[in-house]
Amino acid sequence: MKKVLLISIMIFLCAFNIIFIAGTPSQDLEEGIKKKDAKMIKKAVEQLVQQNDEKALDSLTSALNKLATPPEPLAYWEILGGISRFTNKDVISKVTTFILNNKNKDLRSDLLAAMKNNRTSTVIPLLSSLLEKGSYEMQSECIHQLGAIHIKESLDALFNFLRPFKDDDTKDITKGPLIKDTIYALKGMTGIDRGTYPAAWILWWDENKNKDTSELIRPKKVTGNIETVRDYRDMTGMETLDKDTILVLRNDKCKPEGCGSDCNFDRIEDILERLNIPHTVVGKSEFDKESYSLDDKWALAINCNQFLEHCTNPEHRKMKPTGQDGGVRLGVCPGSSQGNCNQHNTKLSEKTIKKITQFVETGGYLFTEDLEIEEVIERAFKVPKYIGHTKYLPDKQVKILPAPGAALHHYLKYVFEAPPSISAQNPSSEGTSGETTSVKPKDFRIDAEWKIDDESPDIKILNKEKVTILIVSPQVAKENKNEGAVAVTWSYSKLGPTLTGSDKPTMLPGGKVLHVMSHFGKQRSKLDEFALQNLLVNFFIELNEQRPKAKKK
Repeated sequence: MKKVLLISIMIFLCAFNIIFIAGTPSQDLEEGIKKKDAKMIKKAVEQLVQQNDEKALDSLTSALNKLATPPEPLAYWEILGGISRFTNKDVISKVTTFILNNKNKDLRSDLLAAMKNNRTSTVIPLLSSLLEKGSYEMQSECIHQLGAIHIKESLDALFNFLRPFKDDDTKDITKGPLIKDTIYALKGMTGIDRGTYPAAWILWWDENKNKDTSELIRPKKVTGNIETVRDYRDMTGMETLDKDTILVLRNDKCKPEGCGSDCNFDRIEDILERLNIPHTVVGKSEFDKESYSLDDKWALAINCNQFLEHCTNPEHRKMKPTGQDGGVRLGVCPGSSQGNCNQHNTKLSEKTIKKITQFVETGGYLFTEDLEIEEVIERAFKVPKYIGHTKYLPDKQVKILPAPGAALHHYLKYVFEAPPSISAQNPSSEGTSGETTSVKPKDFRIDAEWKIDDESPDIKILNKEKVTILIVSPQVAKENKNEGAVAVTWSYSKLGPTLTGSDKPTMLPGGKVLHVMSHFGKQRSKLDEFALQNLLVNFFIELNEQRPKAKKK
């Protein structure tokens, strides 16, 4: 009787297509990619990571190769993040081969960047191999990752890399930075300082390498609260900057008694103060004078501020914005229908905008945020155009990821990494071949969140050949039907005068522009603000390395 009943139920389910056949994790992953189902992709990747074997790796690499070009960032980074969490030695060996032999340069770089999620001992052979055979940017990243894995095998790898260099190589344009990075990593791991030359460090290692790990690795422990990225990252060179080289421009034309506030939506000067980066603050009143010179400045950072025409009538300011045509940030007065608006604007003059353009042309570094895409960027960089905006976004919290191909860009160093923790300072030494454990998700941070302020302009890429997208938001991309850019950069220079005795014009040194959507003060947590802090610090570190080589000193 039971058998008859079971058969009857089976026939009924088949008739109405109610029988579900569970797919394998590999099949579910492919299905999730087709449907663009983030939850399905995440679940399938997690199941494959738990397998921690070569078959699971093959499934993930196969899925990677089937992604569109350019790949959808969410699926792309979910898969790369999964690969990074394997600890099986045989799997890690295949990942090494995959990175070295893959023809897709962006994929190779991004997978290596994702490996920072894995700080177990099993990843050391991968980093050592890439340190020997990888590109310059890969070598730099391997040094950075090895410096974060505080075990003796990491020291071995770093000293093996450092040993062939001579002291004179520190002056070499390519070898010098790699030596500097390696020695910085060694200082951080050992807690000692043997100077800036390879020979002194090699001598120390040869004398001490047989000691116990506890005697060799004595990093400075991160204790207490981490208030800024300065508490845990490399800030080399920042303290030596002259305060007059970095200029912060703030709005001083709006007064609380008239405008309700000083109309600065951010205060970059406060961030630099906390980071102990020397700087000078100037108000728009002084900066907008024709006589104000940028000749001795290296960098200009502009606070997002209210530059649009806005009403200063105190009675109108008491009214709630209607929201129909925009809010107060866009200069819409809620009392405009009643008349008696006292219009006021702080927009920089065209002469000042031209001054900013010339500043960047001759090697200056420009950092802008949020509304400054309108006040400065769209006016200063018109021929050719680089970026623009098409709409204003509502207040929202979005997930951000490195743009595919940009993960090893030096501006993103530390951006997608969690601050040091107990697990980071004491990495697991587990990871023997054939084991079933893997790195837990969220032990380390490959993504972050970004708070977009209400009425923030979006970023439309107008020059795809020149503009490098650093950070994207899948949510913004989906809603705006574009790249979803959140942070972008580009170099800017132009032909200079023709020198006597030459028939060709000279090329001016040229500077850099870094623009981000939203700003510091709006980030929801310290972790989210750290992403933005690191971006700015990296920008200024490059400035300190490159600017003395340019025209002005």
